[in-house]
Amino acid sequence: MVYKVVVIKSGTYDGSQAYVERRYSDFEKLHKNILKDFKEEIEEITFPKKTMARCFMQEKITERKLAFMDYLRQLHAIKDIRESDKFIEFFFLPEVQEGYNCLRSGQYVRALNCLLNVLSLQEKLCTRYYERLVLTLSALSVCCRDLSNIEDAYQFCEKGGIILYNHSCHKYLIPLLTLQITLGNELGKNMRDLQQKVTELEELHGCQSNLPSLKELVVQEYIQ
Repeated sequence: MVYKVVVIKSGTYDGSQAYVERRYSDFEKLHKNILKDFKEEIEEITFPKKTMARCFMQEKITERKLAFMDYLRQLHAIKDIRESDKFIEFFFLPEVQEGYNCLRSGQYVRALNCLLNVLSLQEKLCTRYYERLVLTLSALSVCCRDLSNIEDAYQFCEKGGIILYNHSCHKYLIPLLTLQITLGNELGKNMRDLQQKVTELEELHGCQSNLPSLKELVVQEYIQ
């Protein structure tokens, strides 16, 4: 039995749908991981019991679906849990790993589709964790570039650069901006200001000319 978990951002209208598919064993793994760090916090939260018989009657399916929905809501209501890596990564880590594996093997269309859904999930769940968003935006820009979708690649680079604006020491910043400049030039944009910023960053950090490209950085992430 596979459960479709739809994630929406509360407190505002959210017209975009992002979802993942998880099995009972995935929820069970999440519960065990949460127990390791938050045993006291979840003492009163009941994890849905596993049905011994293989009963897939509609009534039972609905009952289990509602039980998992309630379980996730209760976890999310606890601030320390909803902001923990173990809870957040439940919603996208397998898809991230699949996307990066596809990217490394040159399956760019499949990687793109997977990572677009990941980005939507992370934008709802990881607003305080900019590094995850930067990694995904960088991977998407690499995919689009290799698929000759220059405009989208440029936009993903631009978003990543904006997120890293106040993080001048981040290892992704110069490669990200360098690719953005290359893409911008291909699109006929005026990239003088951004080129000046990259030059200043290189001088500030004493960067050498053999810095890794964005693609070289991306393919090293999420290696299992």
